[in-house]
Amino acid sequence: MPLDIRPVREVGAVLVHGLFSSPRTWSPFETLIAQDRDLAHIDTLPFGYVSPVASFSPLRRIPSFDDVADSLGGFLEVEGGAYERLVLVSHSQGGLVVQRYLARMLHEGRGTELARISRVVMFACPNSGSELALTLRRALWRRRHAQERQLRPIHAAVTEAQRTVLSRVVHARSVTANSCPLPVTAFAGESDGIVTPASARSLFPDTGILPGDHFGIIRPDSPGHRSYTALKRLLLTPTDSDTGARTSDEEVGAAPRPGRATTRAPESDVAGSGDWHSRAMVDHDENGLFGIGPDVDRLLRDLAGATGPWVVNVRGVGGVGKTTMAYEAARRAAREGIFERIVWTTVRGGAHEPGLWEALFDLAAQLGVTLGPDRRGWEAELRVALRAAGEQRRVLAVVDNLEVASQATAIVDGLRRAGFERPHKLLVTSRGVVHDPDHAIKEQSVNGLGQEAAVAFIRHVGADDPGLAEATGTTFTPIVRITEGNPYLMRLAIRRYLSTGMPLHEVIDELTALESRVPDGGEGLARRIKAHLFDRSLGEFDLIAGAEAAHSLMAAFCAKRRGDRVAKGELMELSGLPDDEFRRALRCGHDLELVQASRLNEEHSIHSLLYEYTKPRPDTAPGTVSS
Repeated sequence: MPLDIRPVREVGAVLVHGLFSSPRTWSPFETLIAQDRDLAHIDTLPFGYVSPVASFSPLRRIPSFDDVADSLGGFLEVEGGAYERLVLVSHSQGGLVVQRYLARMLHEGRGTELARISRVVMFACPNSGSELALTLRRALWRRRHAQERQLRPIHAAVTEAQRTVLSRVVHARSVTANSCPLPVTAFAGESDGIVTPASARSLFPDTGILPGDHFGIIRPDSPGHRSYTALKRLLLTPTDSDTGARTSDEEVGAAPRPGRATTRAPESDVAGSGDWHSRAMVDHDENGLFGIGPDVDRLLRDLAGATGPWVVNVRGVGGVGKTTMAYEAARRAAREGIFERIVWTTVRGGAHEPGLWEALFDLAAQLGVTLGPDRRGWEAELRVALRAAGEQRRVLAVVDNLEVASQATAIVDGLRRAGFERPHKLLVTSRGVVHDPDHAIKEQSVNGLGQEAAVAFIRHVGADDPGLAEATGTTFTPIVRITEGNPYLMRLAIRRYLSTGMPLHEVIDELTALESRVPDGGEGLARRIKAHLFDRSLGEFDLIAGAEAAHSLMAAFCAKRRGDRVAKGELMELSGLPDDEFRRALRCGHDLELVQASRLNEEHSIHSLLYEYTKPRPDTAPGTVSS
């Protein structure tokens, strides 16, 4: 076998392009790096792969992400084989390719082979799946383009690769067969209309915003361009792999190495007012509150006391008004000056996505605490800041939209470790009981509205309809009884009456017919009622907005996570609808109470019950609504 006498170079910067692109897209970076004396030890290695707009030849196919990831692996072994260190730099879809490569290597037990890679840099990577021109893509390919199909939010394989990278790369502690710690930096374009900053940054702890749109972010026109200076800084910054300081298996339990910066806000930043109102997903006005006054009073007493329970769990079925109660209690606490700071976070995703890291990051940002790059230290960093706040700067943290007991318990335990305990208070809303061995949690159940409050609520929802105003209270008794006073379900029933022109007694007859089929009531009746109201409302949506437009709008919401609020522009892109059809469908969705608006109608969402109905969990049948 001949000897390999190629000279060993120091650093190779592997450049991975995006969808419908080519290695030529990196020309501006390559030119600047070649002219920069500070980077004379670095060679650029553009990696190319097939990503055409379409394939018209029956003899050729468009490679999948797995194909491209394997091709990248071969490129790193051959073209990158002469380099001591490699830096992987990607744009757009290229970031998903890099993540897929890393995940496949780790799943194959080849983590030690990744030790030569010193860092990963991603520009405008659609980490939430993709927002890449969904309208154009759906119109052209539907399901015929292998790469485009995996970019549709949120493709399971893309999500799985990201989870692997976060757990076994970003937050790994040692080089093993199945892990390899690497710094990963994710940049977003400040004017990117294709990949949103939230998607580009995702859950990666080291992120930044750079000038430019989706393509301008990788087209620096001078050595002073921020995209270039950002990449240059990372290329010149040594990492653990550069210094040989990566931990072995024996060092996993060791204390952090000296010199690690502890990042927390100055003490003064923890106190003060916060913009928590805009984070709360409520859709009521102060004149639309019925029957919850005593419950809010009781909740406020539990929160106000310096002693007593440090966590209050507002528990009840979906749609019963847990968020409304929490919002009213927080609003009164703010008005009465009970807490010096109120922060609010909404847990997104399903029960299989615990959401602790995202909640910690969101709450820390509101408190002015800058968390470090290693999320294993987040709880300690928050605890230091909260303790520094002292008893004179009490914080109320509201965690909304917890789904099941296991999820609620895990998040409450994590927040306790992060310092959200006396003198601070924690208010959570959940569908299940939060378990606590110390009995420091108080459960407050929320039930449906009583007859009098429910009738007042129904009249408020239909305030513009004279018939509802003139009807006696007993007219609404069947609606209140069958929906068990659930405000969300009552609202859907009344909106059905208002939007269809059906006589009220026919709407009531539909509900009582369902009741007769489930004489024992209970959860069986509750599921039937929800399914019936959703079916009828979505059917009406089809008739008014058009079936294709209605389905496209609902699919756009389900492309995101449960509980996500979507900006209007992003929602239109995800739906793939032209402007006039989108506006008509959105307006119709609001009229039918299927879509909720917030932040002055700039963001939109759907109720978690509707989300679960239109996009059921993997272990449920389509059209199943949980209670």
